[in-house]
Amino acid sequence: MAQNNLGFHTDNYSGVYALNFNPAEIVDNRYKFHLNIFSLSSTFSNNYIGISRKAIFDPNSFSDPNFNDNYLKERLNGEDKSVYINVEIGYLPSFLFTFGKKKERAIAFNMRTRLNVNVNGVAEATARQSYNEQSIVELYNVGISNKNFSLQAGVWNEYGITYGQEVFNNGKHFIKVAGTLKLTQGLGSAYMYSDNMNVVFPSDSTLDINDSDFKFGYSEVFSNIPNGYNDVMSNTRFGFGTDFGMVYEFRKNIDKYKYEMDGDPEYLDPRKNKYLVKAGFSVTDCGINEINERVAV
Repeated sequence: MAQNNLGFHTDNYSGVYALNFNPAEIVDNRYKFHLNIFSLSSTFSNNYIGISRKAIFDPNSFSDPNFNDNYLKERLNGEDKSVYINVEIGYLPSFLFTFGKKKERAIAFNMRTRLNVNVNGVAEATARQSYNEQSIVELYNVGISNKNFSLQAGVWNEYGITYGQEVFNNGKHFIKVAGTLKLTQGLGSAYMYSDNMNVVFPSDSTLDINDSDFKFGYSEVFSNIPNGYNDVMSNTRFGFGTDFGMVYEFRKNIDKYKYEMDGDPEYLDPRKNKYLVKAGFSVTDCGINEINERVAV
């Protein structure tokens, strides 16, 4: 699964934002206490449309009225196309707290809402017509087969509690571990699948789907949305999940971070990053997430 806050969640100042990538990052964190009031992150990826590097390094490019033509590129290789979208919202009371004489232990609590959408099995010709607003004349009245087309979407809440500590420290070599127990609350999901979705674009304004079999389903929550928040939440189901992480640090020049405090000459400066090399390992999102199903055809 793609991770949000890329480039930030491995930093020692990432605080609670590192929890969902590697729980062990909260141990020996640069913060004594860190509180997340609100956060929003998202990921979008696909294997069809790419963006030019010139656009990334030139902010003015996004105001170009011909942005699509000048900066977006189609990847035409004859393969099926797919899309992945992930959105995560973090909110109070998400926090971490480090403790112990040398900050060798940490606890954290995390709340977030997650949304995942996957679309797979889109034939390249279907993707091209969709992206180009059905303007490719040579693809008019041509049968296009989208084999194993699928769409899945799910949204759920997570409530996690994490504990971590250092397990080995001989000066130059340092290892810390942490684990998270999560309660998951399934809010809603929907899916659609076809092993032979056959489409035809007769013109720039019509789409025909012929001789195709579909399976689809959606959860109870969509029927209760008009009735308000309480009805939506009353039809959720709970599951559980776990995360585990470990981090190793090689601290070549550990002595230069030491100073005496409270009679301890080996006290390490908690404000400094002490490693020359750092490596981590984590297993995340293990568990069960249950959602009430209303319709499945």
